[in-house]
Amino acid sequence: MLATGARDDPGGDVGLCLLASDGDGEGPDASWSYTRFGDFRQRLAAAEGFVLGDMYGFGGERAWSSVLTSLEPLLDHPDEHGELSAADRAAVLPRLVEILDDRAAGVPDPASAQQLGTGRDLATVMLQCVEGEVALVFA
Repeated sequence: MLATGARDDPGGDVGLCLLASDGDGEGPDASWSYTRFGDFRQRLAAAEGFVLGDMYGFGGERAWSSVLTSLEPLLDHPDEHGELSAADRAAVLPRLVEILDDRAAGVPDPASAQQLGTGRDLATVMLQCVEGEVALVFA
């Protein structure tokens, strides 16, 4: 799939794309609607033992310093711009893969299967970024 940034979701929700900053445009990407990306992050937070909606920046007042998760750089990141640094990717990728592997054992419904597939796409893009020593871009 050509990685060109934000896309329209069949549900009508504009989306975002996470891709390598290598300028290739032909490499893998991970694309979600904003709604589905929010759902994905909520599931990741739940896997880490907290509710994303309780966190500062997501409607709650709980400080990020009150939770211990290597996923913070991904969870507490603006949707529509920016990038994850090499250090952030190094922190996020192993835990992301671990959660995805755990979830793969019991995917109960098509929506969860789609989230899992796009989560795997994200892990693939992150690995490409690590190997190519480039940033992961939110577009």
